[in-house]
Amino acid sequence: MVNYADIRDKINRLTIRDNVIFGAVMLEENICRELLETILNIKIDRVEYFEREKVIENSILGKGVRLDVYVADGKGTVYDIEMQVSPLKNDNLLKRARYYSANIDIDNLKKGNAYVKLPKTFVIFICLFDPFNKGCHVYTFKRSCLQDPDINDGTTLIFLNAKGIENDVSPKLKAFLNYVIGIKSDDSFVRTLEKAVEDTKMDSVRMERYVSTQEYIDVVFNEGHSKGIAEGHAQGIAEIIKRLIDSGISVEKASDLLGYTSDEIRGML
Repeated sequence: MVNYADIRDKINRLTIRDNVIFGAVMLEENICRELLETILNIKIDRVEYFEREKVIENSILGKGVRLDVYVADGKGTVYDIEMQVSPLKNDNLLKRARYYSANIDIDNLKKGNAYVKLPKTFVIFICLFDPFNKGCHVYTFKRSCLQDPDINDGTTLIFLNAKGIENDVSPKLKAFLNYVIGIKSDDSFVRTLEKAVEDTKMDSVRMERYVSTQEYIDVVFNEGHSKGIAEGHAQGIAEIIKRLIDSGISVEKASDLLGYTSDEIRGML
């Protein structure tokens, strides 16, 4: 029997850091636009959405990617925004961002564009930790010519560190990063985000469906993780996937919930 009081309690604990909340809030065009403007210190006329949690699967052999928030500005620039709560074991965040950027290029070439028409791209990771341990709030990477930095390939990788200590960002961006780690302020954008988060959590149909499913995943994962300790991580994950599919959850839904591509899910069945 579903315990609705327990579900509501779990919903109340969700924050902007949780994927379902972050994705839903960023679907509000004015919020997504203002966040990009705050991060990049530029003016954006409008935001155009490709699709929620865009999945790019290049081939049977290639490793696909799932993009949290994938948008364009109507003027030939594409943006991917990722929420990264904690560092992942054996993960190189900079190289992952590079791979995401490459996959965005491939996705645009699938539309029949010539190389010269590849868009300017920004891959932005919002981190709740310092990815490079230098104390900066923002780390920016561009591929530019050493002899003339104005010559570049149009790609930018940005890592925001919510726990930075340097005085290197605007007060507005600092207020946003503080909000991500739970520090509130009177900043107008933060207040807008707070309201959007609460409105999203009040969408009971969507939230209860998410938390009920997540609760099931948690139980299965705990069992699968214990099994994985004894039999190996891959077998543990495979057990989780098998239980999900046996319970009637589709490959695509399992892919969304566990963070693997559909091909990876099928390969573990």
